[in-house]
Amino acid sequence: AGAAVAYERALAINPRAGWSAMQLAHCATFLRDFPRAEAAARLAVTLQRTFLSGRTGMVIIGAHMRLGHVFALEGRHREALEQYGHELEFVDEVGHALRGRIVIELQQRIGEARIALGEEAEGRAALDLAVEACRRRMRTGADDPMSPYYGACACALLGDTGEALAFLELAAAKRPQLTAAAQALKPGA
Repeated sequence: AGAAVAYERALAINPRAGWSAMQLAHCATFLRDFPRAEAAARLAVTLQRTFLSGRTGMVIIGAHMRLGHVFALEGRHREALEQYGHELEFVDEVGHALRGRIVIELQQRIGEARIALGEEAEGRAALDLAVEACRRRMRTGADDPMSPYYGACACALLGDTGEALAFLELAAAKRPQLTAAAQALKPGA
């Protein structure tokens, strides 16, 4: 709650601070304040799409995914899929350095949304893409905690408990508090 207030202050000072808008959306999502989260995510989407993020030309990614996450937690899975698709397109357009990491999360979220909509085969295919992307990223020596975290989520949704736990151990070893907080935000957690 305190971080959300701080990000709102940051946005009052600099309304072009797209990263702050994304973090406000994330905080509000944690708080289950979905109208506030959606408003912040929509601002972040606008800033991401126009490359206005704090200073001219700074590219942020993840705004559509934040909005999709809000929709998914509200049970609006079709709208979530639409946002995840926009994020994949945007990441491909700009060739962002975090593309490898964000694709894992996007495919995991796409898979989860498709399964929620009863599209089992399509959901499993997206989850398989997330797991394979995570394996590739780990083989190249990636050191971020979120890649294995979302790999663990995808494995768990596929029913592969062993690999899910192995990925989760990697994530938890790198950032234990972040991993625990992210797990608490997952639907059904």
